[in-house]
Amino acid sequence: MRIVCTVKNIRIMRTRNLGSMDSEVIFSDYELAGEFPAYDRLADFMWRLFKEKIIPEGFEIEDNDDEIDKTVTRIQGRFWEDGDFYPPTLALLNHGNAAKYLLCCTSKSLATTYQIWFTLDKKRVGLYAFDMKNLHAVITDKDKTYTFDDEGNKAEGFEIFENITRPLWELAANTIMFAQDGTEDEGTLDFANPRWVDASNILTSLSRDGNKCHLTGRLPDNSYHADMTFEFRELLGDEFDEFVDASGL
Repeated sequence: MRIVCTVKNIRIMRTRNLGSMDSEVIFSDYELAGEFPAYDRLADFMWRLFKEKIIPEGFEIEDNDDEIDKTVTRIQGRFWEDGDFYPPTLALLNHGNAAKYLLCCTSKSLATTYQIWFTLDKKRVGLYAFDMKNLHAVITDKDKTYTFDDEGNKAEGFEIFENITRPLWELAANTIMFAQDGTEDEGTLDFANPRWVDASNILTSLSRDGNKCHLTGRLPDNSYHADMTFEFRELLGDEFDEFVDASGL
C-alpha cells in the first residue's frame, strides 16, 4: 500500500489515571509517504506511526504543572509508558477535505491513557492493489441460497481505508457480480447484496489465517447472510507498479 499525505494539527494528551497528572504536547506536521503493508485497521497503523516515527521511543518531556509557581519546571521523563496496551480506538471527528481524528489508547496496567488529535490533509492518498483467489461464497437471501465459486479477481483502490474488511468485501462482491454475467441469476444480486438490503446495516466480520480469509456479513435478523472464504494477498513492488498507475503521486 502506498500512502502520501500530511499528518497535521498533532496534539497529544497523556493522562496518568492513578493521579491528576496530565501532559499535553503539540507537534509539527509529519509527512507520511512510502510503501507500507496493508493494515487491518487504521487505528493500529496510526498508533504504531505515532509511537515509532512521529514520537519515537525515548522521547522525554518537561512540563510545568505547579499551580503555585509557574516558573517551576518538573522533568516527567519518558513520554511512552513501557508495557502492553489495549487495542487503540479511532474516531472520525469530521468529514471533508481535511479529516480530523481522535486516537485513544490505554495501557493494560490502566495507569496511562493517551489521546491523540490529528488531521489528515486534503491531499491524502492511499493506493492499494489486492489479489483474491479461490473465492467460495454462500449467500442467503431470505428463503433463497446462492452459491458461487470463482478463481478470483484483482482490484485497486484509492483511499486510506479505516478497516480492511470493507475493501475486501467490495472486492468479493464485485467478483460475485462478474461471475453472474451471462447466467440466469444476472442482476439478481447487486454487488453481492439483494436490492432490498441496506448495505449500511450489514454487520461484517473478518478472520485471517496467513493468506486464508473468512469473511461474513449479515443483517441483525439474519434475513440476509453472506459467508465467503478466499485466499488474499497484496500486490507490492513491481507487481503493484504493473497493475496500478501511481504516476500522479
